[in-house]
Amino acid sequence: MPLTILRTAAGSAPAVTQYKVFQELGLRVIAADSDPLSVGFVFADAAYQMPMVSSPRYFDALLDICCRERVDWILPALDEELLILARRRTELESCGARLLSSSLECLEICVDKRATYSFFTQHGIPTPATWEPGSTCLAEFPVIVKPRGGRGGVNVYVARDREELNFFGRYVQESIVQELMTGREMTIDVLADFASNPLFIRPRLRLKTESGISYKGEVFDHPAVAGWVAKIIRALKLVGPANIQCFLDASDAVWFTEINARLAGSVALTFESDPEYPAALLTMLTGGSPKPASGPAKHLVMLRYWSEVYFEAAEAGRICTSV
Repeated sequence: MPLTILRTAAGSAPAVTQYKVFQELGLRVIAADSDPLSVGFVFADAAYQMPMVSSPRYFDALLDICCRERVDWILPALDEELLILARRRTELESCGARLLSSSLECLEICVDKRATYSFFTQHGIPTPATWEPGSTCLAEFPVIVKPRGGRGGVNVYVARDREELNFFGRYVQESIVQELMTGREMTIDVLADFASNPLFIRPRLRLKTESGISYKGEVFDHPAVAGWVAKIIRALKLVGPANIQCFLDASDAVWFTEINARLAGSVALTFESDPEYPAALLTMLTGGSPKPASGPAKHLVMLRYWSEVYFEAAEAGRICTSV
């Protein structure tokens, strides 16, 4: 019987590609989302509509899915669910579902941008200056105001003067203020084994983004970035797939901004440029010892486009099961 994985956020734009790659690896994919018309449902082996992460019913519903489908592994897709699942890992394991993610202590740093900044500074990782919203220590404007726990570019604003800073500081709940970085934006897809040894470090440039998702990207080998990322992986004790974000300024200096302890939405580019990455991920899921990258990734450029799925309107309520 094939290994069964549960992958949430079935309605997100990158879900379909990831589901296809997992199925090509021989995995049985269970999809879940709060939207009954999530496009990923059409491509999964089984599909479930479940409550939103913010609902008190979320975890019980997810646990029910795991038990019904005999899920072997959960690969979280949303930052909001990371802590919930990590705190209740034992309950998941009671029905045979293991969580492929880092420790709770690691995740608490990753999901909180203030804690991420503290981690970077404590370990000598180059990062933009960051302040509390009411700070008077700002070097100069413009600055970025963003939520401590946000994702996907939601509620991220540029403040060009003190008046705008005060406004956005009130508007964005639980926010931080960060030095505005310019230059080339980069995401680094990583895979670490269960002992937090870096297996794959694959940088790519974000050539064009919309709502936090990369729609144009380019594989971009950068030894200095890779060296810093290896240090982050070991110091933070990351496990499994993750993505780390940074900027390269005009002098090619690197400035790290975020750590997301999950597969990136645009990991498709890394999957395509280096098939060894998803193969190593499969090896981890099957209890083997994955080998580290054997060479550089293929230099590819990714352009994304829309694609459509059609079915009879009468079938719309049948593409998933509600829990």
